Amino acid sequence: MISTSSVIDVLNSTLPSGRPLPSDEVDKMTFLKLLVMQLKYQDPTDPMKSEQFLGQVAQFNELEQQINLNDSFDRFLGFQALTQASSLIGKEVQAISTSLGGAALVEGVVEEVILLSGMPILKLSSGAEVSIEAVVKVSSDSSE
Repeated sequence: MISTSSVIDVLNSTLPSGRPLPSDEVDKMTFLKLLVMQLKYQDPTDPMKSEQFLGQVAQFNELEQQINLNDSFDRFLGFQALTQASSLIGKEVQAISTSLGGAALVEGVVEEVILLSGMPILKLSSGAEVSIEAVVKVSSDSSE
């Protein structure tokens, strides 16, 4: 019977990226490959018991559900951040900009919000673009 560590060694050598499998990073494809390798190399005179197989299938299902839940949560957080940022449209803001290598205070009326890599970016009337985390002051209207 082949050991689990031997299967992981074989799996590491067949990963498309060529990098070893970190112990804390097991996605559903890795889990499925590991299960297939275990079935392929099991001892025919001592096959995996159905309870063990069902347990592994249940683990795979649980892993897949957790990945889907994390993806849904990430989309929710992105939507929430975009909603928060869009509430600033038409308002005067001050923010710390680090776009030129140093920190500078920029201000202007928020004219547009874009989502860049899941992060809302505010486009100001002054031409500056800042992340929502950089905002230090919000005024209720642009006349202040």
